[in-house]
Amino acid sequence: MAAVVELVDRAVSTPPGPELAALLSRLPWRAIPNSRLIEVLQARSRQRAHEDAEWLAGVAEVAHTVALEELPGDPAVAVLRAGEAFEWASHEIAAALTWTPTAADRELGIALALIERLPLVYAALHRGEIDRAKARVFLDYLDPANGDVTEEQCRRLCERFLPEAPGLTTRQLGDRLYRALHAIDPQYRRRRYRRAVQERGVALYLDPTTGTATLVGTGLPPDEASAAAERLDRLVEAAKRAGHPGLRRRISADLFLGMLNGGFHGLTEVEIIARLLGTSRAEDVPDEDTTGASDAGESDIADAATSSAGPVPTTDAAESGAAEPAAAEPADADTSATGTAVTEAAVTEAAVTEAAVTETSATGAGEPAAAGGSAAAGSGAATSPETGEGARADRWARDQAGIREGVEIRLGMATLAGLDNRPGEIPRVGPVGAHLARDAAAAQRRGAAWRFAVVDDTGHLLLAGVLRRRPRARPDARRSGSDRVRGGVVEVHLTVEEMQRFAADPVLGEWHGLLAEIASHWARRDQLRARLAANPDARFARGPLADHVRARDRYCCGPGCTRSARSSDLDHTQDYGRGGKTVETNIGPGCKRHHADKDRGWSLTQPEPGLFRWVSPLGRVYVIRGEPIRLNLPDPDPSPHPAEESDTQAERRLRRYDRKILDRPAADPPRPPPTRGPAPDDEPPF
Repeated sequence: MAAVVELVDRAVSTPPGPELAALLSRLPWRAIPNSRLIEVLQARSRQRAHEDAEWLAGVAEVAHTVALEELPGDPAVAVLRAGEAFEWASHEIAAALTWTPTAADRELGIALALIERLPLVYAALHRGEIDRAKARVFLDYLDPANGDVTEEQCRRLCERFLPEAPGLTTRQLGDRLYRALHAIDPQYRRRRYRRAVQERGVALYLDPTTGTATLVGTGLPPDEASAAAERLDRLVEAAKRAGHPGLRRRISADLFLGMLNGGFHGLTEVEIIARLLGTSRAEDVPDEDTTGASDAGESDIADAATSSAGPVPTTDAAESGAAEPAAAEPADADTSATGTAVTEAAVTEAAVTEAAVTETSATGAGEPAAAGGSAAAGSGAATSPETGEGARADRWARDQAGIREGVEIRLGMATLAGLDNRPGEIPRVGPVGAHLARDAAAAQRRGAAWRFAVVDDTGHLLLAGVLRRRPRARPDARRSGSDRVRGGVVEVHLTVEEMQRFAADPVLGEWHGLLAEIASHWARRDQLRARLAANPDARFARGPLADHVRARDRYCCGPGCTRSARSSDLDHTQDYGRGGKTVETNIGPGCKRHHADKDRGWSLTQPEPGLFRWVSPLGRVYVIRGEPIRLNLPDPDPSPHPAEESDTQAERRLRRYDRKILDRPAADPPRPPPTRGPAPDDEPPF
């Protein structure tokens, strides 16, 4: 055993290459001590990345190899490479490895791109610092051949983000690279966004294997698409609370179709849910004549039970109190009792979102938010086709269905005021351009909850809270209701240095009132932070503590998890049943998967607020801290780009293929021909 431990020690410290390969070949898995198994797995991962790099080098070498008939001297021993890649190379690779030509083209393209255009990324792969998946993320975002970045921009971004890449998941890495691209050239990104929205459309596809159809919208503004998804989710949860037994995915599909095909036209939200409860699809009813488990069996029952009463603890856990119940704060969880009939009150409650708060205008006068008061769902009766146009307009003016759904949007104070163009974010969707973040925030002056986050120099949270002041909307916007939403959250963040600088040199325009309110909260920060420990014996984290933890951690505190904090439980790090207090240093977001890990052999501590220390069943330690609220992004560095289509050219191209949905082929209209690379030989599927 001592010899095995010595080999493990050497393998852990040996860089990838022939020596590490030789060491690993002498380490059979079943001989490795339990406490060292993960270290050997990491060593093999480094070696595998090295081998992937060597393999890609071989593929690229084939592309530059001169044909035998052109070699001088004896072809059996002659070595000659060309500077350019030969077109026949991918077919040689495909034939030798029994691949399709498309697969060979793809692998050859990756090899040439990494070695010739992203050499820093290839070198990191060769050293085993990143794996092939992360190298592919760099390639997807930073390949100069795509025209998004120049070679110099690519080099600088690689130098900046390669040191961080080993500690990031591919999703986290891609998110940072995407934000960086927005930061270095926001105007180019805005032009690309504008062009994509101009090409928006709806497509209908038939799946020949199942006979079902897919109806999708493409090129949609992310804030509006997110608002549509938010409304579907809200109505789905209302239906579940009203007693609908179906899966959420089915209910959302039925709502999607009913809203588009006219089935729900003229109905209030109460009536829409009543119709959902009163009808069912034949496909959802178990067929007694078929074999195999029905899809309406235990999973549906369990889903309904979880929605109505939360998970049921095991007998041992319930009796001993040792296990932490996987329950979120009651105000955020869908844990109301399931009913059998739809009532006005039940659906109205379902329609009220967390962000439906009392809004305060710049003068301080309160005004009911859209989700409450007389605009509650179902306030108007259904309108028959014979009803006059004026009556229909009046009903929609009173009904909540006529108010846009709000979304959650995060952006910096300087971005909100137009002083910089750092990208914003729509949680659970991703980064968005600064112009879109500004517009989405300004469109949610009334009806959304506004919050602030003061961060330190590393971008992590110092103080969070609720804002009541915002600029008064233009009279035309107030009359039309275009600045009113139902629900939604706007989070504005800034550093302490920015707060002091903007206070000394007022440049925020109409948003200066927000700064004054944030500064007032910051002056009382000790008092406000004391509220986070106001109820240490409470069973659940609520109010300021819940808001602070969600803003601080952003995502589930599990290693590598990107489930949003708002979609996760607020979990006690030390279980409440074992004396854990409901305070900042003992609360963190945990998704359903990672929340349960503490009962599967993992242990969790929180040495300081927002720093989570996981110890795995194999004794490995993983220290996790949430993503910074304000990322350290590169400064703007715009550069010339290849000639782009003008608006007129794009309009002409799109109009040539302007057909009805059902007359349109299941593909996008053809774009301008590519400037490089042959077309694939194979038709999908490959």
